[in-house]
Amino acid sequence: MDSYRPISDYVLGRITGVAEGYQQLLRRVDTLRGGFEGITVIIRTRVEPPSDRIPRQIDEETSSSYDERMRAFRFLQWPLAVN
Repeated sequence: MDSYRPISDYVLGRITGVAEGYQQLLRRVDTLRGGFEGITVIIRTRVEPPSDRIPRQIDEETSSSYDERMRAFRFLQWPLAVN
């Protein structure tokens, strides 16, 4: 009868195995979550800067077209200003 393990050892071994498997699963889930967060940061980095540049480009285009209009306006007034 000495060659047999007690049932309590068997049950305890199974419980320990399940608990270790669960801990490993939790570590994998945390690793996946970190990976998804990293991917999200990369996507935001690539998507958001062009969105920030659009208002600046509009401002630059607006100011350059304003400058062109003012130059044309001054050119039209030039003969009047000389007299």
